[in-house]
Amino acid sequence: MKIVFAFLLLLGVAFAQQHSPEYRSAERKFAAMDAYAANPRGGGLVTTFTDAELNAYFAEGGVKWPQGISNVRIDDESSVVNGSALIDFDKITASSRSSNPLMALFTGVHTVHVTAKASGARGRARVTVQSVTLDGMQVPNAALEFFLVKFLQPKYPEADLDAVFGMPNRVDSASVGDHQVTFAQR
Repeated sequence: MKIVFAFLLLLGVAFAQQHSPEYRSAERKFAAMDAYAANPRGGGLVTTFTDAELNAYFAEGGVKWPQGISNVRIDDESSVVNGSALIDFDKITASSRSSNPLMALFTGVHTVHVTAKASGARGRARVTVQSVTLDGMQVPNAALEFFLVKFLQPKYPEADLDAVFGMPNRVDSASVGDHQVTFAQR
């Protein structure tokens, strides 16, 4: 009986550690992009990720999120990324507190939804935040700017509400479509 129990326990652990087909598909695509970047071949490589693949990758450990961020999900539309996450602001702001009354919004655990325009061309990406809500309530831009400067930029200097940055892995362009993101490498 102990042998049967041990076998079932091992079988349960093995199944629990397997990833979804969407995760495995995203993992293969990221690996192909890495391989192309390391050894570019003529013509380039175009890779499209579905929202389902990216959401599985986010949820199943493909991305290590900073402490206090979980349940990250995206839902893409043409040129627009709608993202949501569960944010524990007390964990994010633990090393630095503020007496500014605007910061009262950024305490506790909240569902945060961000809508941003996103595009990429000539190796550069641009992400422009259009709106942010906490538990369905619109966050004023002044509060967002203050939170960004006080808490995010000390850890992530490139963080901004209108960010332009170089894309990795020889990605030349990126486009956001309905429930998918496509990257072209050169």
